[in-house]
Amino acid sequence: MIFGWDASDWDHERGMRGEHIKAASGEGIAFFTHKATEHSPKSLFRARHFGEKLQAARDAGIPFLGAYAVVRTGIPEAEQAATAVGHVREHAPFLLEAPSGFRGFFWQVDLEHWDYDKVDAALGENMAVELERLTGHRAVLYAPRWAYGDGLPGDRPLWNSDYRGSGEPADFRAQWDRVAAHEANTGFDPMSGRVPRILQYASDAVIGGQHTCDANVFPGTLDDFADMITLRG
Repeated sequence: MIFGWDASDWDHERGMRGEHIKAASGEGIAFFTHKATEHSPKSLFRARHFGEKLQAARDAGIPFLGAYAVVRTGIPEAEQAATAVGHVREHAPFLLEAPSGFRGFFWQVDLEHWDYDKVDAALGENMAVELERLTGHRAVLYAPRWAYGDGLPGDRPLWNSDYRGSGEPADFRAQWDRVAAHEANTGFDPMSGRVPRILQYASDAVIGGQHTCDANVFPGTLDDFADMITLRG
């Protein structure tokens, strides 16, 4: 079982710096993702701290690194994917350098329902396909069960979220122990015809000394994770 941290510029605003990422690696964080872009008809968000955080994670020795792109309604998925790829190439080029980029790099497509945009499931799958086509790196689909249930097309790896049982803010391992023992948490139950591969189980964990973090777990080994993010023809 390995643990991961997904972050964004909000974490930087709350004080996250390179030393927290280095400490997280020492605590056993094995995968780290950071928001890259969010492209909607009304705005184009490019994460200002994406590059520095991915470089810090690489330098800390975290073996698996990801960029997440939030998919939105109203902009062609191919355009949203191109925006995300361009941002990564500009700010963390080592992830995509020829011939195959950083070995442990993967995409996280962030598919969600908000009051202002209930993004259709097909858009997330289409975005993932485009990212893979453009870069040759695997895309994992973050899609919470409460929003999409059994309505997700395709068969790609899913990343679910379920915070039940996480309890009060605490070290990420302590929170996972509570979640694992909590009968109400069904984060790894099948959805859309497959078992989620990653579970975001807390949004207020302490990781590397940084508070209010999104904590994630993968129920397998490092080799299993590497296999999951290997894109096969």
